[in-house]
Amino acid sequence: PYINGRIWEDHDKRDEDYRFTKEGLPATVKMINGKPSPEPYGNYMFYVICPATATYEKEMLRECDNCVIHGADGAYLDQIGAARHHPCDALDHGHLGSDPDTWYMQGHYKVFRKLKKHWLATAPYAITFGEDIAETVVNTLDGGLTWRWTHEGQVPLFPLVFSGRTQMAGIDWDLGRSKSSGRDIPALPAKLTFQLFSDCQLGWFSISYLRDPRMREHLPFIKQYAHLRTAMLDFFNRGMMARPPRFLKAQDRIAKVWGNQGTHTLRTEPLQTCAWEYGGVKTVLVANTDKSDATNTVVTTAPKGKLHVFYSGGSRESDDFAGGTLKLPVALKYREFMAIVAVPEGRDASALLKRFEAAFEVIAAANVEPDPWDNAEVRK
Repeated sequence: PYINGRIWEDHDKRDEDYRFTKEGLPATVKMINGKPSPEPYGNYMFYVICPATATYEKEMLRECDNCVIHGADGAYLDQIGAARHHPCDALDHGHLGSDPDTWYMQGHYKVFRKLKKHWLATAPYAITFGEDIAETVVNTLDGGLTWRWTHEGQVPLFPLVFSGRTQMAGIDWDLGRSKSSGRDIPALPAKLTFQLFSDCQLGWFSISYLRDPRMREHLPFIKQYAHLRTAMLDFFNRGMMARPPRFLKAQDRIAKVWGNQGTHTLRTEPLQTCAWEYGGVKTVLVANTDKSDATNTVVTTAPKGKLHVFYSGGSRESDDFAGGTLKLPVALKYREFMAIVAVPEGRDASALLKRFEAAFEVIAAANVEPDPWDNAEVRK
């Protein structure tokens, strides 16, 4: 369920000032002139609440806990990880004027750590999730909506630092908010690959988006990536992103519309790659996100030991490797991908390899051609 964890509307019961003046107004952030800090949205007026107040703590703990009491798995808290801090100069809140700690240590951190402690005792499955994912919420909430990670030239620095310490989910999938709804569908393989390779939860698709006829060809690919992500969970949750491999032959970047956020259009290379390490094992993923067949050589490093290469088409290769620089030929069709699992000498990775084997067995069985949805009887 949605909760705005930052602002309070002045007419908070339809057109009525129900609780705002009595309870909300005294807890609002006060500007240096003593007036509350306003934040209008369309024809509606909201005010930023000081998170260091007792009112804020009471409201957040009660509303979040109510979500779980009524059967939800947690609460979505809008704006906390997205909107800027408003310094508070209230004289009756018990904090110093314009103290930045009112936003973090005395505010969000204190409140939501208290909530987490309560939930660990009463509902250990429950989570808090926020809009965007500013660094200040990494150890405050359980995750954040990375919907605006659609910028030309973006690099996965945030997942490198925080993967396994927070959950990243979602990207702007157009969501039908523009007159040209679905204009980012041709970019789906590149966008979904960016999500997977950066340890983001896949998707944030709307039902109408998934049901768009142009999406039919991509649905098996989404399923395949879901299984690949399952195989990679140890690397994402307990490992660390490694230095990205490179390709021996330079690639021309292809421009595609990614959505309504960021730079809208991004130029990406057809072959995408990433590397993750966990327990001495290194896994390199490579995917072709463009409609043309792609051939190249991926260059990385790997420990002395055994190489296991899994292909989305179902084949598998294993060989000894002396360690050092690895140059592996790549030949992939549109939406094909491969996983290179480098197991160091003396390391028992049998359980991990069985997980990859099971995942790629399902991946290879997915109906990619012919399109299983391109059938009148099935569509009925």
